[in-house]
Amino acid sequence: MDLAKTLEGIGFREVEAEVYLATLELGEAIASDIAKKSRLKRPSVYVILKDLIKHGYVSSYSRRGITRFVARDPKLVVSAALEKAQNASAALPEFLSFLKITEVAKPRIQYFDELPGIIAVMEDTIVTGNKTVLVWADIELSWNTLREYYPEYIRKKNERGVFVEGIFLDNAVGRMFKERGKIEKREVRLVPADKFPMSNEINIYDDKVAIISHKDLMGVIIQNQQIADTQRSVFKLGWEAAGEYAGNVE
Repeated sequence: MDLAKTLEGIGFREVEAEVYLATLELGEAIASDIAKKSRLKRPSVYVILKDLIKHGYVSSYSRRGITRFVARDPKLVVSAALEKAQNASAALPEFLSFLKITEVAKPRIQYFDELPGIIAVMEDTIVTGNKTVLVWADIELSWNTLREYYPEYIRKKNERGVFVEGIFLDNAVGRMFKERGKIEKREVRLVPADKFPMSNEINIYDDKVAIISHKDLMGVIIQNQQIADTQRSVFKLGWEAAGEYAGNVE
């Protein structure tokens, strides 16, 4: 496990993570030893250590006129991160109330590009209130773009109890996703690729519609209840029609 990346994920800057880990490994140390261990310049390490002390991740004391630094117990670091997450979760209803206050007929639209942007769109689809995501896709395009990310996505989706109903093109990857449906909380209906070509992926969830172009590495999230509900109805129509094709009859 990349511990530095884990620390960055809970709010550490990259250099703070390196200095904290160096201090933790050394047990207790003077700044010059921490600088050598972290491969950072000593003046920078002093500044970073002051920030870590301010955040409560490192403590210091003097012995014979020399300041020594000690990393706080990692349990305290994780506990602080969990407390922040719990506070944010408790505040979520209040945050969402602002959306209702400012809701107007004009949809809220967010644009994303490059691979990190596509992943951000996928992450948004599983932070869902109704626990069901409806998907139209040539899942082979999706798989080719997100092959390394998909195991993490499926893990998070399953942990959060999010179920997927997918209308996918009938190809090798589409059939693989259908076969893994029970394990990965997904029901798939396949449609002929030559009859229904799809170059974009569409995800419908909550009051949102996410459209991804895997070829162009770009995506958009449209947030509007009426648009989402209409797309849901269109999907249901396609779902019923897709059930007539071979391989979809249970």
